[in-house]
Amino acid sequence: MKVKEYIKVRMCSKSSEHEVSLQSAKNIMEANNHDKYDVTLIGIDKKGNWHLNNNTYYLVNERDPKLS
Repeated sequence: MKVKEYIKVRMCSKSSEHEVSLQSAKNIMEANNHDKYDVTLIGIDKKGNWHLNNNTYYLVNERDPKLS
């Protein structure tokens, strides 16, 4: 069995680009070859709090990322 490579994706911040970053992270997750790569999400919410690998929090509102 081949060992997977790891990718870390840092997304979001307190800036006005928060929603753009969420959409980019969503695109990366959708395009990822899950058989080849394990992805760790590192997110920053609008209050500046850091979250590790919590894609349910960030990507749950994928149709309207302003809600995250």
